[in-house]
Amino acid sequence: GVQTCALPIWAPGALWMNTANNAATLTGPVTLGSATRIEAADATALTFSNTVTSADQPLWCTVSNSSGVMAFQNTLSLGNAGLTKDGPGTVVLGGSTNLCSSTVVSNGTLRITAATSPQIGDVTLYGGSLYIGNTTNTLGGALPSGLINLVPSAANMTINTSNLLFLTNQVIGAGSITLLTNNVLTITSSNSFAGAMAIGSSTLSGGIVDLRNSYGLGDGTASKAIQIVRNELQLRGNLDI
Repeated sequence: GVQTCALPIWAPGALWMNTANNAATLTGPVTLGSATRIEAADATALTFSNTVTSADQPLWCTVSNSSGVMAFQNTLSLGNAGLTKDGPGTVVLGGSTNLCSSTVVSNGTLRITAATSPQIGDVTLYGGSLYIGNTTNTLGGALPSGLINLVPSAANMTINTSNLLFLTNQVIGAGSITLLTNNVLTITSSNSFAGAMAIGSSTLSGGIVDLRNSYGLGDGTASKAIQIVRNELQLRGNLDI
């Protein structure tokens, strides 16, 4: 069953949820009084349906189960402090307000299903993936406003949303981008990510990448694989790619 509780976290330390093969929902507001780690050990789902806030205190989110999900459905506000996601599972930012100074993904997946652009600073992936949108449908999802650094070649950003999106911030690193959508992604930024760009899939058609910058898919310093399946890549303006 689903367990519910309300919990203010005032003292230094951690919130550790170990509900094997189960789910836990925290329905009350959570206040982080100091640097905090929240770990979902064996829980299949840990959900915060109310606000999670701190006064400039960093938060580490660990999802130890590869199929586990830690979801923030309301405001997540850390002020001028950072968010770090580790463990093989997934952390979901789904509330209308997401605020922190920087975001680091060590492994696993950070999924953004919020409809408004999260103000989560620069996003750095040392492993795992940044997933924009929902895996079960194409509703919701917005790009973060800061720089996106896909550090290793295994790091990936996947965009799977029916929202019209504009990539205006820079994407760097050795990683890749995958676009799974039936709508338009407009790229205006100069990017230097070295990995491949995959647009569309065998089961999806109608998506468009509207490229408006010669360096939108990379800076030209390395060869790049661009795969287009049942979708379109449109070059807008006098571009040289």
